[in-house]
Amino acid sequence: MLPASLYVSMLVLATEYWVAPDGDDAATGTMADPWATIEHADTIVAPGDIVHVLAGEYSATFDTVANGTEDARIVFVSEPKWGARLIGEGGGWRIRGEWVDVVGFEVTGNAAVGLFSLASHVRFLDNWVHHLNPACDSNGGAGIDAGNYDAEDVDLIGNIVHDIWAEDDEGAPCRLVHGLYHAIKFGTIANNIAWHNSGWGIHTWHNPSDLVITNNLVFGNRGGIIVGAGDSPGDGFADNFLVANNIVIFNTIGIREFGATGLGNRYIANLMFENETDFMLKNGLVDEGTIVGDPLFVDWQLDGSGDYRLAENSPGIDAGTPEGAPAIDIDGVARPQGGGFDVGPYELPVDMGTSSSGGGDGTSSEGSSGGAGSTTDTDAGGVDGPAAGDTTGHAVDDTATRSGGGSADDGAAGGCGCTWRHPPGGSALFLLAWLIRGRRCRTVRRSSDAG
Repeated sequence: MLPASLYVSMLVLATEYWVAPDGDDAATGTMADPWATIEHADTIVAPGDIVHVLAGEYSATFDTVANGTEDARIVFVSEPKWGARLIGEGGGWRIRGEWVDVVGFEVTGNAAVGLFSLASHVRFLDNWVHHLNPACDSNGGAGIDAGNYDAEDVDLIGNIVHDIWAEDDEGAPCRLVHGLYHAIKFGTIANNIAWHNSGWGIHTWHNPSDLVITNNLVFGNRGGIIVGAGDSPGDGFADNFLVANNIVIFNTIGIREFGATGLGNRYIANLMFENETDFMLKNGLVDEGTIVGDPLFVDWQLDGSGDYRLAENSPGIDAGTPEGAPAIDIDGVARPQGGGFDVGPYELPVDMGTSSSGGGDGTSSEGSSGGAGSTTDTDAGGVDGPAAGDTTGHAVDDTATRSGGGSADDGAAGGCGCTWRHPPGGSALFLLAWLIRGRRCRTVRRSSDAG
């Protein structure tokens, strides 16, 4: 974690406000006299301000409109990380203001979408979104959604998204409900973990292009990562994607292209394992430097209870491409460590000057065994989604539908209890500080037992 003195020095020009469950919107918004709601804070903040949302539960359909600027973003941050628990209703939290960061919240509840960007230049960082209750209708649903087709440049970084789930009228997992959804031009989807979502772990559709999808872990969804465009606004074309350094395992289809896609998409150094089909690409494209084999996690569990850091003999260590790789991992560890960039959201820390070990049981190939270059747009038939501990593949239906903010039925939120849950107050502030600095963090090192 960044030293407190450095963090404070970066905020000296910002006005800081506080929100607490026992606060009062008639208060002054100081730490000693906090407001009660995020919505009230949104009516006061100006570019460069930071809103600290203290631990506790907040229930509402959140709708914020304040705008930051390129040089002075507005930041809403949970203190500590995942301490502020948002029980979303209806549309969840809709961000309508530009140049806004949402950092470190837990989001669950009776909502179709947990965190929903309707503006440009928004960043969702280090949030935990789970157990939402979308309806399986034409609007669909998602844990985190960049959904205004006229907007651009939304980043989804370091989030954990799971159990975004609905079933259709026949009881099959809903193909229209996804973990992370990106429907616009420009942005980065990096260092996320997406598992047990009834549709795709990472889904792009409608009007996406020029996206970087890198160093994510996607497992146990009906589908892994889809690159595609179609439907409204009608002229979307999924091109100039970089999909690299991802670990995509135990899905029916690992990575596929669908709909209107271009020749500029590249698929580099992704680790694939136990997908029924690893790749379904179009236009003669072929994946490069694919690693096919067991990623060898510290503790692999399909139900989300495992430890998804790479073991020292993982084939993913030092096997990634530097192109598009984030400067830090999901825990704030600097990349690269040792001889190269690791695949997936975690970088195995090593002592300075010590090379990390590679090798392992996985095998590498230039092009996977999963049918790269296929041009078919026909999906497999639907089967039941994964239950905890189920290690089978899960088939996928077609994907061409918007993920949006439709109505939802009542549903109970569930807890995580996962061993990869980060310490409260840890990497959320680290990530925020690094982003405010606006440059790569090159000097942070941790001991080999860091988690």
